[in-house]
Amino acid sequence: MFLSKLHLLASPRRSCTIKVPINKVKLTTSRSSGPGGQSVNKSETKVQARFNVSTAEWLPNDIKEKFLDIHKNRISQAGYFVVESDEFSSQEQNRKACFNKINEAIEQAEEYSPEVKLSFLEQIQQSKSPEEIRKYNQNRRENKRKLKRIGHKTLADF
Repeated sequence: MFLSKLHLLASPRRSCTIKVPINKVKLTTSRSSGPGGQSVNKSETKVQARFNVSTAEWLPNDIKEKFLDIHKNRISQAGYFVVESDEFSSQEQNRKACFNKINEAIEQAEEYSPEVKLSFLEQIQQSKSPEEIRKYNQNRRENKRKLKRIGHKTLADF
C-alpha cells in the first residue's frame, strides 16, 4: 500500500489544517489481545503511534504549547505523545485509528482557549450591581464588628 510522505488528517466533522508527516511518527505493531481464534497469536494488528512533541517542527509553536498544556497527562517523561489502537482486526484500520486519535488531539489544541480565573472581588463586580455590592460590603463590615466583639468577650472568660 502506498503511503504519502505527508498525511493530511481531516475529520469529516471539523477540518484540521495541520499536516502530520508520517516519517516523523513512529509506528510499532504488536499482537493484539482479545478474541480472534487461532490467528490472534500470529498476526500483529495492534498499532502504537508516537511522536516527540517538543521536536515536532511541523506543529506550530502556539498549538504546541496548548497541546502540551491539554495533554500533559498523556505525554511520557521523554516527551512522547503516545496513542494506540487495537479496535480492529486489520493493522491498516488500526493505523488509521491512531492517526485519527492524533488528529483529534491536535484539533483540541487548536480550539483550546485557557479559562481566565477571576478573583473573588472581580466575580462579584461582574455579577452584581453597584447597589448590591454596597449592601454586601456593609453587611460584611457589620458581621466583622459583631465577631470582633464576641471574640473579646470569650477571651475575657478564660
